[in-house]
Amino acid sequence: AQNHTLVRDWPGASARYKRALEIAPDSAQDKVALAYLEVLQNGNVTEGRKILQNIPADIDPDGVVTLARWELAMLERDYATAEKIVTDFPLEDFPRAGGAPKTFSLGRVALARGDTASAQRYFTAAAPAIEGWVRDDPDDPNRHAQFGLFYAYMQRKEDALREGRRAIE
Repeated sequence: AQNHTLVRDWPGASARYKRALEIAPDSAQDKVALAYLEVLQNGNVTEGRKILQNIPADIDPDGVVTLARWELAMLERDYATAEKIVTDFPLEDFPRAGGAPKTFSLGRVALARGDTASAQRYFTAAAPAIEGWVRDDPDDPNRHAQFGLFYAYMQRKEDALREGRRAIE
Protein backbone atom coordinates (compact mmCIF):
# COMPACT_ATOMS: atom_id res chain seq x y z
CA ALA A 1 0.00 0.00 0.00
CA GLN A 2 2.81 2.40 0.83
CA ASN A 3 4.49 1.74 -2.50
CA HIS A 4 1.25 2.46 -4.34
CA THR A 5 0.90 5.68 -2.34
CA LEU A 6 4.45 6.76 -3.17
CA VAL A 7 3.82 6.42 -6.91
CA ARG A 8 0.40 8.08 -6.57
CA ASP A 9 -1.51 4.96 -7.52
CA TRP A 10 -4.42 5.97 -5.32
CA PRO A 11 -6.80 3.13 -6.27
CA GLY A 12 -4.05 0.57 -5.69
CA ALA A 13 -3.12 2.08 -2.33
CA SER A 14 -6.74 2.26 -1.22
CA ALA A 15 -7.36 -1.37 -2.21
CA ARG A 16 -4.28 -2.57 -0.29
CA TYR A 17 -5.13 -0.61 2.87
CA LYS A 18 -8.71 -1.86 2.75
CA ARG A 19 -7.44 -5.41 2.30
CA ALA A 20 -5.13 -4.95 5.28
CA LEU A 21 -8.13 -3.84 7.33
CA GLU A 22 -10.03 -6.95 6.28
CA ILE A 23 -7.18 -8.98 7.75
CA ALA A 24 -6.68 -6.78 10.84
CA PRO A 25 -9.82 -4.66 11.28
CA ASP A 26 -8.49 -2.91 14.40
CA SER A 27 -5.26 -1.70 12.78
CA ALA A 28 -5.03 1.96 13.73
CA GLN A 29 -2.07 2.47 11.41
CA ASP A 30 -4.00 1.29 8.35
CA LYS A 31 -6.97 3.48 9.28
CA VAL A 32 -4.63 6.45 9.68
CA ALA A 33 -3.10 5.64 6.30
CA LEU A 34 -6.57 5.63 4.71
CA ALA A 35 -7.28 9.03 6.30
CA TYR A 36 -4.07 10.47 4.86
CA LEU A 37 -4.87 8.84 1.52
CA GLU A 38 -8.22 10.62 1.48
CA VAL A 39 -6.38 13.92 1.89
CA LEU A 40 -3.69 13.09 -0.67
CA GLN A 41 -6.02 11.64 -3.28
CA ASN A 42 -9.04 13.89 -2.94
CA GLY A 43 -7.92 16.82 -0.83
CA ASN A 44 -10.75 15.88 1.52
CA VAL A 45 -9.62 16.63 5.07
CA THR A 46 -13.17 16.29 6.41
CA GLU A 47 -13.46 12.72 5.14
CA GLY A 48 -10.00 11.92 6.50
CA ARG A 49 -11.07 13.24 9.91
CA LYS A 50 -14.19 11.03 9.81
CA ILE A 51 -11.99 7.98 9.32
CA LEU A 52 -9.91 8.97 12.35
CA GLN A 53 -13.03 9.53 14.48
CA ASN A 54 -13.86 5.84 14.06
CA ILE A 55 -10.67 4.84 15.87
CA PRO A 56 -11.37 4.25 19.59
CA ALA A 57 -9.76 6.84 21.86
CA ASP A 58 -7.75 4.23 23.75
CA ILE A 59 -6.02 2.95 20.60
CA ASP A 60 -3.03 5.10 19.75
CA PRO A 61 0.15 3.12 19.08
CA ASP A 62 3.14 5.44 19.44
CA GLY A 63 0.90 8.50 19.09
CA VAL A 64 0.24 7.79 15.40
CA VAL A 65 -3.49 8.54 15.74
CA THR A 66 -2.91 11.70 17.78
CA LEU A 67 -0.35 12.97 15.29
CA ALA A 68 -2.73 12.35 12.38
CA ARG A 69 -5.58 14.11 14.19
CA TRP A 70 -3.29 17.06 14.90
CA GLU A 71 -2.11 17.29 11.29
CA LEU A 72 -5.65 17.20 9.91
CA ALA A 73 -6.77 19.87 12.39
CA MET A 74 -3.85 22.03 11.25
CA LEU A 75 -4.80 21.49 7.59
CA GLU A 76 -8.32 22.64 8.41
CA ARG A 77 -6.87 25.65 10.25
CA ASP A 78 -8.71 24.51 13.36
CA TYR A 79 -5.98 25.71 15.69
CA ALA A 80 -8.01 25.42 18.89
CA THR A 81 -8.58 21.72 18.21
CA ALA A 82 -4.94 21.22 17.20
CA GLU A 83 -3.77 22.81 20.44
CA LYS A 84 -6.17 20.68 22.50
CA ILE A 85 -4.98 17.51 20.76
CA VAL A 86 -1.40 18.30 21.72
CA THR A 87 -2.10 19.32 25.30
CA ASP A 88 -4.33 16.27 25.91
CA PHE A 89 -1.68 13.83 24.67
CA PRO A 90 -0.38 12.06 27.82
CA LEU A 91 3.32 11.96 26.91
CA GLU A 92 5.68 14.93 26.76
CA ASP A 93 6.84 14.07 23.25
CA PHE A 94 5.48 12.36 20.18
CA PRO A 95 7.27 9.05 19.53
CA ARG A 96 5.81 8.89 16.02
CA ALA A 97 7.19 12.35 15.20
CA GLY A 98 10.76 11.38 15.99
CA GLY A 99 10.36 12.20 19.65
CA ALA A 100 9.43 15.82 19.03
CA PRO A 101 8.46 17.55 22.26
CA LYS A 102 4.90 18.82 22.62
CA THR A 103 6.29 22.36 22.79
CA PHE A 104 7.44 22.02 19.17
CA SER A 105 3.90 21.25 18.02
CA LEU A 106 2.47 23.99 20.23
CA GLY A 107 4.94 26.42 18.68
CA ARG A 108 3.77 25.47 15.22
CA VAL A 109 0.15 26.03 16.26
CA ALA A 110 1.03 29.44 17.70
CA LEU A 111 2.94 30.36 14.55
CA ALA A 112 0.00 29.32 12.37
CA ARG A 113 -2.25 31.54 14.48
CA GLY A 114 0.12 34.44 13.91
CA ASP A 115 1.28 34.55 17.53
CA THR A 116 5.00 34.81 16.85
CA ALA A 117 5.95 35.69 20.44
CA SER A 118 4.30 32.56 21.88
CA ALA A 119 5.69 30.46 19.04
CA GLN A 120 9.22 31.58 19.81
CA ARG A 121 8.74 30.77 23.52
CA TYR A 122 7.55 27.28 22.64
CA PHE A 123 10.38 26.75 20.17
CA THR A 124 12.92 27.92 22.71
CA ALA A 125 11.53 25.36 25.17
CA ALA A 126 11.76 22.64 22.50
CA ALA A 127 15.30 23.56 21.44
CA PRO A 128 17.29 21.36 23.86
CA ALA A 129 15.46 18.20 22.78
CA ILE A 130 15.71 18.99 19.08
CA GLU A 131 19.36 20.01 19.31
CA GLY A 132 19.93 16.67 21.05
CA TRP A 133 18.68 14.83 17.96
CA VAL A 134 21.62 16.05 15.90
CA ARG A 135 24.10 15.76 18.75
CA ASP A 136 23.07 12.14 19.41
CA ASP A 137 22.92 11.11 15.75
CA PRO A 138 25.13 13.50 13.75
CA ASP A 139 25.25 11.31 10.64
CA ASP A 140 21.47 11.03 10.19
CA PRO A 141 20.42 13.35 7.34
CA ASN A 142 16.79 13.27 8.48
CA ARG A 143 17.76 14.78 11.82
CA HIS A 144 19.65 17.59 10.09
CA ALA A 145 16.66 18.23 7.84
CA GLN A 146 14.34 18.34 10.85
CA PHE A 147 16.76 20.63 12.65
CA GLY A 148 16.84 22.91 9.61
CA LEU A 149 13.05 23.07 9.60
CA PHE A 150 13.12 23.88 13.31
CA TYR A 151 15.52 26.75 12.64
CA ALA A 152 13.26 27.99 9.86
CA TYR A 153 10.33 28.08 12.28
CA MET A 154 12.54 30.10 14.63
CA GLN A 155 13.28 32.55 11.78
CA ARG A 156 16.98 31.61 11.80
CA LYS A 157 17.41 31.51 8.05
CA GLU A 158 21.17 30.97 7.81
CA ASP A 159 21.09 28.17 10.39
CA ALA A 160 18.18 26.57 8.57
CA LEU A 161 20.04 26.68 5.25
CA ARG A 162 23.21 25.28 6.86
CA GLU A 163 21.31 22.31 8.31
CA GLY A 164 19.53 21.72 5.01
CA ARG A 165 22.88 21.61 3.21
CA ARG A 166 24.27 19.30 5.86
CA ALA A 167 21.32 16.95 5.37
CA ILE A 168 22.02 16.84 1.64
CA GLU A 169 25.73 16.22 2.22
